[in-house]
Amino acid sequence: MGTAGAAALGIAVSPIPALAVAALLGSTGNVRVATAFVAGEALAVGAITALVVVLAAGSLERSADFPLAVVQLGIGILLVLLLIAHARATRDEPASARVLAALDGVRAPVAFFSGAAMVAVNPKNLALALAGGAAILEMDQTGSVAAAAVFAFAAVSVSVLVAEIAGYALSPTRGARLLARGRDVTLRHERVVVNVVLLGLAALFVTRGLLDLLR
Repeated sequence: MGTAGAAALGIAVSPIPALAVAALLGSTGNVRVATAFVAGEALAVGAITALVVVLAAGSLERSADFPLAVVQLGIGILLVLLLIAHARATRDEPASARVLAALDGVRAPVAFFSGAAMVAVNPKNLALALAGGAAILEMDQTGSVAAAAVFAFAAVSVSVLVAEIAGYALSPTRGARLLARGRDVTLRHERVVVNVVLLGLAALFVTRGLLDLLR
């Protein structure tokens, strides 16, 4: 799996957005509201990734030795710091509980901006979106191919959320039951899930960054 794929999957398995979609479907029963949330997150991921590709491409034109490896290493170190902070955090009310309470009964416009905020104000997802842009740039693709890569990256990033909505739309009763069960399990084990995801991603990006620097 390449760096871009790993970064996209890292965003996709984030527990808080998945819990948010489950809460929106459970509290409103409205697929449109949940879809607006997912659209907001996908747009934010795509915009950040595209911005990195555009800005860094300009740097590459000026300097062929633009240190993409440093980007990966820096993101890996950031993920390590986030892992340490998350592991040492006190066991007060988890962030996901506050997010779910804030999303209770919201309409589509608020859901859309909430989805975008899940990336913009979440250090892990923001770092992974930046890493995705750096990885796409490293593929040395430009124009429509780079745009397609950004689109694919954003699509994979929200794939789990799309699957939640699709499952609910196909069978609302069974889907609501499964989402409620998944929500309860995730809330109970949120710290473990987040720590495992951060550990795996940090190891990947630090290793790839060091290997690229040593080439």
